[in-house]
Amino acid sequence: MAENIKAMIVSYKADIEFLNLLEDLGIKIIFTKKHSNLPEPVDDHPDLVVRPLTKKIFLVDQDHFEYYQKELRKYGIQTIPAKNKIGAVYPEDVLLNSVFFKGYCVGRKDAMDPRLLEFIYRNNMEVISVKQGYANCSSLIAGENLLITQDKSIYKALLRYKLNVFLLPQGGIDLPGYSTGFIGGTYGMINDTAMVFYGDIERFLHKKELKKRLKEESIEIFCPEGIDFVDRGSMIGIY
Repeated sequence: MAENIKAMIVSYKADIEFLNLLEDLGIKIIFTKKHSNLPEPVDDHPDLVVRPLTKKIFLVDQDHFEYYQKELRKYGIQTIPAKNKIGAVYPEDVLLNSVFFKGYCVGRKDAMDPRLLEFIYRNNMEVISVKQGYANCSSLIAGENLLITQDKSIYKALLRYKLNVFLLPQGGIDLPGYSTGFIGGTYGMINDTAMVFYGDIERFLHKKELKKRLKEESIEIFCPEGIDFVDRGSMIGIY
């Protein structure tokens, strides 16, 4: 197995079975903090408050900047505060919720934080603008070469760019407070060829299709057993 990440930012609501699994994998834990501007069902989601720009530079929510700056400094991570504050209503809550894939930034361009856009243009990346503001929540990246989503707007947009994308059927993901969760909020990469889920993949309605595609990409799966397949916001790995 490739070398694992050192630590991971995860939901403060994560189940103990999942936390024990991370401990067994030798991964240290940084919990999110409850965000007062976000709705209660997603006030714990890492991918709404932290956006890695590179492995060592993270763009961070203004309101909790000092907390993440202190925690991430231990791992040599440079933190930059977002220019805008996270708002309580959509799309003011998705300014950091874009996804990087194959040299592109996928997300709702008119909702992206200006400092995220500055980084994108400075590094000659191209924005694939989609209607779905929760682009990172909606995207599971299997290693480096495949993006899996349940969102048709993301799927169609990536197909237009001839990128490798797979559309899973909708539903089947628990997110207390909402009718369904997002596939991108269920997981995190622990190295280049392995991922971990907050919940038990065997409880996912579309487990057969997901496991098949991950196997084709040679991705090893880790998950706690016997708990719901849940969206608690994309985990953020720290190398």
